[in-house]
Amino acid sequence: MVNRATATVLMVISLTGWAPAQSDGLSIFGYFQSSFQSQTDNDRGITANSFNLNQLNLFLQNDFSGSVTAFVNFEMTNGFTTDKNIGDFRIEEAWIKYTYADWLAVKAGALIPTFNNLNEIKNRTPLLPYVFRPIAYESTIGDIISLEDYVPQKALVQVEGRYPAGDVTLEYAVFAGNNESAYQKQNRASTGATEFVTGSDTVSFKMIGGRVGVRYDGIKAGVSVTSDKDFRHRSIVPKGFYNAFDTTLNALGAFPSTDLGSLGDVDRVRLGVDLSVSKFGFTVEGEVIMVTPSLTGAQQAELDKVGSAIPVVVPTPGGPMTVATISQPYNNAMDKLFYYGYLGYDVTDQWTVYGGYSYLEEKLEKFFADGMSMTTGGVVYRPMDRVVLKGQYQTFALNNRTYRKVDYSNYLVAVSVFF
Repeated sequence: MVNRATATVLMVISLTGWAPAQSDGLSIFGYFQSSFQSQTDNDRGITANSFNLNQLNLFLQNDFSGSVTAFVNFEMTNGFTTDKNIGDFRIEEAWIKYTYADWLAVKAGALIPTFNNLNEIKNRTPLLPYVFRPIAYESTIGDIISLEDYVPQKALVQVEGRYPAGDVTLEYAVFAGNNESAYQKQNRASTGATEFVTGSDTVSFKMIGGRVGVRYDGIKAGVSVTSDKDFRHRSIVPKGFYNAFDTTLNALGAFPSTDLGSLGDVDRVRLGVDLSVSKFGFTVEGEVIMVTPSLTGAQQAELDKVGSAIPVVVPTPGGPMTVATISQPYNNAMDKLFYYGYLGYDVTDQWTVYGGYSYLEEKLEKFFADGMSMTTGGVVYRPMDRVVLKGQYQTFALNNRTYRKVDYSNYLVAVSVFF
């Protein structure tokens, strides 16, 4: 995905913790990316231009011995400021790692789990060619798409290792952590569960998962899986939901007349497959993530009500308008799908050109039920090891049955810096 010489230098720096600011074994380093974006709504002919500090990650690392390392990652996105209530700030990682041997290491704390290929390096912006990453990995749109539904964001313990077998290296990771953030006690009185302190998981079941993979001569492949639960205690379609969007329905009365689609805790499995090949200056990379729920009979029956609750205003000749419903079978499923592909070529050690495609589909969400696709291409220039200049063009297409067609095109330029 990245120029091999530069990627090797940056990866060695990030793994060893070497950085300009060091004291008694403590290393302080990080990355940031700042960009300019010109976005055009091709359907409506509206263009918006914006500068943005997309992301800043500040790392603290301390190697206590040859086998014990502590690591902390502070992440800020979208020009984070507290006084303007803009952007987001979080402790993305805080863990300690004990390495017994290459084939056995244990991490404990808040960590990004090993799932597919891109998850663990998605925040290392100088290592990535993108200004805007594949959809399910783009943290700056986390308020639009629930990224944790597709990719596990956090684990609290992970056992990992790799084992060479001739020219082939086998690798594995097994992790466990809390469920999605909706299950955690938050700083709001409405959250309830007052016996739990803020940030605590309020249920007994946990997320478990892992990845097994193989490396051989520039080829890396793996299969990942997680098992957890999806928080579905809120109504999918609250009483009177459609009236807020249709003045005619509002005049005819509340629709639907009762809350629909409160399913409780839904068992869920994520299955991921990743493959990357780097040969002769070319890099081909791709991932697939399939999210499949397991509904009980009662949960499916409740979900079926949602699929048949799409209102349609029916005019009556010579009389008042009435409301009927039509069946929307695609709304009766909760499956999710994401995949992306990437092709890059290192023209020189400093220049890389690439193209890519990513696709996201969420059956239960009408806005994404028929899929959202992103087609992109770009160029990367590395004037020095610690500075990366990027240019990217992308188009978004969102064809759905309920809302208007969405067709966006974006031009982006950015500087990504390791410090």
